[in-house]
Amino acid sequence: MSRYAIPSADCTVDLIARECRRNGVLQPLSPKVFDGLAYLITHRERAIGRDELIAAVWGKADVSDDLLGQLVVKIRRTVGDSGGEQALVRTIPGFGYRWVGAIEPLSADAPPLAASAPAPASTPASTPEPSSAPALPSPVVSPRRHLRLAAAGLLLAIAGVAAVAVWKPGAPGPVRDAAPAASAPQPLPTADALAVVLPVAVNADGDWDWLRLGMMDLIAGKLRRGGLRVVSSDAVVSLSRIRPDDLPQAAHLATGAQLVFTPEAERQGGAWNVRLTVSAADGRRLFQAAAGDGDVTTAAYQAVQQALVRLGRGPIADAVDPASGMPVHERLSRIESAMLADDLATAQRLIDATPPALMESPEIRLRLADIDERLGRYGEAHQRLERLAAEVPAERDPVLRAQILYRYGIVAVRLDHPDEALQHFAEGLPLLDGRNQPGITGKLLAGRGIAHALQGKYDQTEADFSKARVAYELAGDLFSLAALESNVGNLEILRHRPANALSALDQAIGRMQSIRTFNGLPQAYAAKVQAQLLLLSPADALATAEEFAVRYPDAPDVPARIGLDMITAYALAANGKMDRAQALLGRLEADPRVLASGDLQGRVQTMQAQMQRETGDPARAVRLAQAALARFTQADDSGPRSNAWQEHVDALLALGRIEEARVEAEAFADWADAGGDDRARIKAWLVLAQAADAAGQAESAASWFDKALQLALQLGVPAYTAEAALTYANALLDHDRTGPATEIASRVFPWADRDFDCALLKLRLYHRLAQADGWRKALIQAQALAGERPIPSPLAVSPDAVKPPAPR
Repeated sequence: MSRYAIPSADCTVDLIARECRRNGVLQPLSPKVFDGLAYLITHRERAIGRDELIAAVWGKADVSDDLLGQLVVKIRRTVGDSGGEQALVRTIPGFGYRWVGAIEPLSADAPPLAASAPAPASTPASTPEPSSAPALPSPVVSPRRHLRLAAAGLLLAIAGVAAVAVWKPGAPGPVRDAAPAASAPQPLPTADALAVVLPVAVNADGDWDWLRLGMMDLIAGKLRRGGLRVVSSDAVVSLSRIRPDDLPQAAHLATGAQLVFTPEAERQGGAWNVRLTVSAADGRRLFQAAAGDGDVTTAAYQAVQQALVRLGRGPIADAVDPASGMPVHERLSRIESAMLADDLATAQRLIDATPPALMESPEIRLRLADIDERLGRYGEAHQRLERLAAEVPAERDPVLRAQILYRYGIVAVRLDHPDEALQHFAEGLPLLDGRNQPGITGKLLAGRGIAHALQGKYDQTEADFSKARVAYELAGDLFSLAALESNVGNLEILRHRPANALSALDQAIGRMQSIRTFNGLPQAYAAKVQAQLLLLSPADALATAEEFAVRYPDAPDVPARIGLDMITAYALAANGKMDRAQALLGRLEADPRVLASGDLQGRVQTMQAQMQRETGDPARAVRLAQAALARFTQADDSGPRSNAWQEHVDALLALGRIEEARVEAEAFADWADAGGDDRARIKAWLVLAQAADAAGQAESAASWFDKALQLALQLGVPAYTAEAALTYANALLDHDRTGPATEIASRVFPWADRDFDCALLKLRLYHRLAQADGWRKALIQAQALAGERPIPSPLAVSPDAVKPPAPR
């Protein structure tokens, strides 16, 4: 059973839809609250130990009792229980919890209690879980001051860039309901309704397994050409793995599809019979189209033509005559079947075995470019697409040309050529006007949005993403919607709004997990880690990175994992786990994919430079930072370039090479003022201030410090504020200016219970002020957060006997 009623609370819980309704009203629960509620209900026959519940919800053991207690409070509140009553969830002292309330299983076709309107925003159950890092009203934790983040470098690869890889081993998360189950007969769907084509039921001896997915995709493509909106084949494959016994209902709930096409192919003697049964989402059979032929794809083509006529769409005319073109269709169907199963090696073998005459087919050559792009062979893909675009004019096949231009634009983005990409997307979009092709339209819009983002045109990106969302929803494209939500999160990071980013990224990750796709998950997790670091939440950031490792221990080592590994190194260091961070950087440094990419090498070298400087080798840090700077040459390298430049100046100052540092700082500031973003300006002004301070130019230093701090406060990103305030306050303390240092340092005190650098500044200030009580508390905080980072020995000595300097 997956649906339950809780009579005493007027609640229903649907484990498949991941919904809890109370008095008929949908309760907006965070994923972890629902996971905890579901686990207690499904194991209600026994008590659940504290560690077992933590492992089930968080996937790890190092979760505090306070956090678990907060989770249980929210579970109880959701179902109208409390810690005082414990009528439904009972605490087992010294052990854990148990579900003790009366509960009634509901049949799968039982209707929901009532409306689907969400509870008011003030409902306590809507409070996000701390460790799932939703958008918080105020930040509470901080990354290390010197661990520099490069937001632009983590922008998720394009929404719907390739055929989606479906994650199989241990894939968590059931499909979510997108609409309530039908409780009464629905009107007959029209030809404008969203359709879904199910995998083909094949009854034939021999090597015909490819028909199950290949012909499914062929039929879906033909229906689209006939003007129907059809759920993507990727989504159907994923849903079939989650709900194989109830795929029509799963597709309806997940996508809103109202027309269901159920194909069957049977071979009798030398002939094929293809039947296409068309039903409504509630199971009512509308009609059946059937055709026979010696060639299975010809029979399928004829059955689709009949179905389109019955739906009032009329027959379609392919650019290639069916009789002569069917071998191409069959070969394409076999290739698509392999790609839908994420078997690129088989797809490549099928293409390699294609007869020379068929190899000239634009569709097959486009699949070759798809494979090249998915395997990271961007140069080869670009060459193929350049030739293909020259040979397929819009007059010949506007939809196919739009598909070519989309892939061409994606590869241009991969090659860091956003101007070229925009030209391809701009040409492709008008070709689809009035052609009822929302799927490819959404991809072109999303791709154009990414190209705009790489140019820093974020308002245009936001507009493109909004239009793409509508197109994807019309197309029922679950995978592209998930990728788009992840890209929205990345856009919010680029716009210095990490709190907003978390909401979009949690939604994206939840959707990807619910449809069991791995494509995009590493990027989404990486972006979430970055958002949490920017919000000064290093513990949550590391928990997110480790959650990925726990949930996907056998995940394929795709190129996107590199970005996640890099940001994980930041998170490890931000939590004082320096040995693990250094080991991870060492592995990245030797990774062939990093060695083949100047951009990735530069990022790793920047992190290594920071590590070397902080562990006492600033000379090597200078060399590494210089090497990194030389690798960032593209216009969209502002983030990583500013990180490397700041590290270079810091290392020069550590060596006492003040004049060189001043010259570099001025060049950095000129570059940042001319074309860098606000984040680059903050960094440049801070190193200008440090160089001026080291040269004894107090007035100039104060001016640059003030300028950097004010811009950081204006942007409102906690990590920026902390970096500026920490640098400024420590410089003031170096000169015994405790009065202004106290004013500046107080800005980071709210984060001192979670961030080591903030705690260290607080400790230094109280030590300088000879505030023994405050010093003792600050020392305890700093020691708890230090990890493998040393606390300067003078600060560990009680200031009781130290005479404080006179405030200046």
